[in-house]
Parts: sequence; structure tokens; C-alpha cells
Amino acid sequence: TRSAHREAVGYFEQALSALPQLPEQRDTREQAVDLWLALSSALHPSGDSGRILAALREAEALTETLNDHRRLGQVSMRLSIRFRLMGAHDQAIAAGQRTLTLATANVDAVLHALANLYLGEAYKAQGDYCRAIVCFRQTVASLDGAQRYERFGQFILPAVDSCAWLAVCHAELGTFAE
Repeated sequence: TRSAHREAVGYFEQALSALPQLPEQRDTREQAVDLWLALSSALHPSGDSGRILAALREAEALTETLNDHRRLGQVSMRLSIRFRLMGAHDQAIAAGQRTLTLATANVDAVLHALANLYLGEAYKAQGDYCRAIVCFRQTVASLDGAQRYERFGQFILPAVDSCAWLAVCHAELGTFAE
């Protein structure tokens, strides 16, 4: 039997192979970026970091030619996540900081909160608990009210995830009162 993810990968790859047949226009390139991002998501359960990273790099290159800061922020955030999962923490931090810069420049509060969450996770993975705490606190502070209960496309509520990581970081530092 075939999994839904494998089937989705096939369809996204088929769509990407059809794109060169379309006129070279901005909206076609935007669709290509969205397809590369969707492909990377569909590949995630396979754990094939090489293919996922290649899809994200394709999306990044296209997004840079479009000068589309919103999409570039999404790509950078996913690169940060992928690098952290691969154990490439310095690259995860660099991509996370780029995401944070793009979110700040575009006044994208949700991307800003998510950038801090994933940047915090990268710092935590490196053992830099103090910097991680700053990031997690930023996420919690920026997701107030109804946003506290939003997933924003994530598996775990970002506000809850940040609180949990805050507890882990404080435990690592022995600052249990916090």
C-alpha cells in the first residue's frame, strides 16, 4: 500500500515538472515556491533530509529572485527547523536569525513568534539555555489572547511548546523558581 505522503510527493513532483511548460511569469515562480515548500512538507515523514533540504534550497533560490520577503521568511524558518533536526545547529541559528530579521522587517507577528520558537530550540540544542530562554519568552509574550490557542500550521501550539521549553531550559540552569 502507498502512504498519503508518498503519493503527495509524487503529485508535487509531477506539478513541479509541469511548471517549465508554463509562461515564465511572477505568479508561476510563486507557485513553484509554494510547490517546493509543499514537497518539503510531504517529504518530512520520510526523514530524507537530503531531499527535503534540496527542495528548501530550490524554494529559497526562487524566492530570492522574486524578492518576496514573506515567502523567504517561511523558507528560512523551515531551513532552521531542518538544520536543527540534522544537528547543524550553527546553520539552524543562522537561518532562524534570518527568519527573525525578515519577520521584524515585514511586521509579521506570527512569523516573529515562530522564528523565536525555532531559534530558541536551536539555542537549546546547543546548550545555550540563556539565549533559548530569551527566545521562548518572546514567543510566549507575543502570542497573547486568542493567539495563545492557535497552531499557525504547527503540530503543537507554539505558546505551549515555548512554555514547555522554558521549563526545560530553567531546569537545565537550576533556576527552578522561574
